[in-house]
Amino acid sequence: MSSQRSSLEILKGFEKWQPLPEEHVTQALREGLVVFDTNVLLHLYDLEEESLEDWHRIFNKIGDRVWLPHQVMDEFWKNRFTKLPTESSTTGFIGRLQAAKGTVLDVYEKWLDDTKTENADEALDELRSELSDVIGNISNQINASQEQRKQRFDRDPSKDGVVQLLDKIFSRRVGEPFSNSELTKQHAIADARYSEKIPPGFHDDSNNEQAVKGKNSDAKYGDYLLWRQLLDHGKNGSGVASGGLIFITNDGTEDWWRDPFENFDKATRKAQGGWLIPHPLLVEEVQRELGASYIQLKSHEFLESIRTAYKDLKISQRTMDQAAEAEIASSDSKAEEVQRIIDEGLDSHVFVLTKHSEILARARIDDDGKTTTVLANSTARKYYSESAPAGVRQAEDLLAQGILGIGEHDDRYKFVQEYTFDSSSTAASVVTGANRSGYDSWKTRTGRNAPSLGEVLSQLNNDDEEEE
Repeated sequence: MSSQRSSLEILKGFEKWQPLPEEHVTQALREGLVVFDTNVLLHLYDLEEESLEDWHRIFNKIGDRVWLPHQVMDEFWKNRFTKLPTESSTTGFIGRLQAAKGTVLDVYEKWLDDTKTENADEALDELRSELSDVIGNISNQINASQEQRKQRFDRDPSKDGVVQLLDKIFSRRVGEPFSNSELTKQHAIADARYSEKIPPGFHDDSNNEQAVKGKNSDAKYGDYLLWRQLLDHGKNGSGVASGGLIFITNDGTEDWWRDPFENFDKATRKAQGGWLIPHPLLVEEVQRELGASYIQLKSHEFLESIRTAYKDLKISQRTMDQAAEAEIASSDSKAEEVQRIIDEGLDSHVFVLTKHSEILARARIDDDGKTTTVLANSTARKYYSESAPAGVRQAEDLLAQGILGIGEHDDRYKFVQEYTFDSSSTAASVVTGANRSGYDSWKTRTGRNAPSLGEVLSQLNNDDEEEE
């Protein structure tokens, strides 16, 4: 496999700076050792039953070439309970529905009062009854779904669908742990590597100035230990040298990946769509120690490539979408999330309002989540109801003032210039043409709700002041 990296003589010896061609990736998936990170295994708890079956077929297709470092399985058991269904999550969703019901009734009651509508009390009672029925039905669906999840993902491992799947596939394919003496030795090696920024794991080092908050105690050694176990296994007749080594991870930190455009301006980097390659030192280390090609993929890349490698393997689009969502959600530090927003060319206080993955508007929001400035070139949905709430109808005033103009789509206005609203909810309502909660609507590109990033930034500032 390693001899096939490129037919270009001038590239030989410098392969670490280039990703392998797709045909070599698919060949490696058919012949090489495939290793999964903990975050990929925990992602299985987020899947619907059909998607979990897709992953079962994928594991079976790879067969005895799958393997897990002991460190990966150790972290899986350590974090498994965080993925199990809880009563609090159900209560939270239903509570938000009830809060939304109250908001709708308040708005309707005010409209009835403003318009002096006859039989207002009867109309309000009728709406209250209708909303209660709708919310009751939705609550029943949530509770039923939660019960189904409890049956699929039980606290008892023997009744847990994910554990049962992993037991079928990996029961004899998990590496051995380090002895206590070897573990002490490896910790010392890791510290030396971290001081030189040798990947992986230095991102988690509490002494690393690039990580505002590193992991404490021995937890910072996790990534290095799985890497060392992976390399050691590759030396023990695993077939890596001939087939290559493939590692699947949703970890997006700089000690696993390199951005080839990191020295370019933000606009150029954004235009490249976040293209990443494995950290060159990882590629170099595998080549040096194992004489093998090293391929590193995120979940959705892995699914795309395995589908290409095995034409008869059926993977639903829903499974593909859930893998992409898992990557977005896999952020292991507040500092990393803030930096990612900045890297996307957005001010660290800027949030987006999206629908079906399309950005409708960008806004700069105060830390308290109130005063909100929607930026120029954002869009606002046109509405067609005379009875639309006042917050939504504000778009008419903005159009008259020249702040909104005609958009590129028939159903949209466009913000000709930025405009400051008195709340994030009003801003969201104008953008969507419907009553919206600012907290739920404005988010970072990674999904964090609007006010909470203010808390992140505030905490980071406090940390900086404490260090000074």
